[in-house]
Amino acid sequence: AYGSALLSNRLTGKRALITGSSRGIGLGIATGLAKLDAAVVLHARSRDAAEAAVDELRRAVPGAEVSAVAGDLGSSESAESAFQGAGNIDILVNNAGVFDGASAFELDDDAWRRMFEINVFGAVRAIRHFGPKMSANGWGRIVNISSEAGSAPVTELIHYSASKAALNSVSRGFAQALMGTGVTVNTVIVGPTEHENATESRKTRAADAGISYEEYQRRFFAEHRPTALIARYVKVEEIAALVGFIVSEEAGFVTGAPWRADCGSLTSIS
Repeated sequence: AYGSALLSNRLTGKRALITGSSRGIGLGIATGLAKLDAAVVLHARSRDAAEAAVDELRRAVPGAEVSAVAGDLGSSESAESAFQGAGNIDILVNNAGVFDGASAFELDDDAWRRMFEINVFGAVRAIRHFGPKMSANGWGRIVNISSEAGSAPVTELIHYSASKAALNSVSRGFAQALMGTGVTVNTVIVGPTEHENATESRKTRAADAGISYEEYQRRFFAEHRPTALIARYVKVEEIAALVGFIVSEEAGFVTGAPWRADCGSLTSIS
């Protein structure tokens, strides 16, 4: 109850763009910010996906001020068009990204380029567009959604892991570039998360193995994330709550920081 009271109406009058927000973590973050009274702009590569997400968010948060833009952030021209369509933004959450796996030696140059074009350059393009405007206004919040893989590379996701490591560095670099402007830049490092697509896939694998979803989760953490201190998947609502604090007025004292939502799996303390 205390947390809910503390967060109520905190983002009134603020406008937020969340990239890659037609589903999953991005839509969850957008929903969380809308509940805090922010006007939100959803983004997807296709207009249909973005508009469908608008309808879903309005059902979840009646009365929310929500709009949509579309564009491929892996393309400079398409990204710029989407950013122009978003209008004036106080809060930028760079969540758009691609995720796929393959043998490290089977990934060709095009696979590496596409991964970096979206996961790194897409965020850079957004920050370059909105950062100076936020700086001129004397207030802004930029959050880059990263992954534990950026700190603990996954062999079959080597290009994805490298892109997230680069994104972590990008966050710190832009935080330094915006020093003293009233604009903060932070990173949320996400671990295995429970959202609709991932959960359905996991439930299917559990059923195929003849075990319950709870047992599947227990085995996953015991075998693949033994250092995960909470021993469960992170919930989208929890990530949204963390982002809600980072973009608040009260969080203006912290920037250039990695915020871990990684199930407690990363073991370094730096």
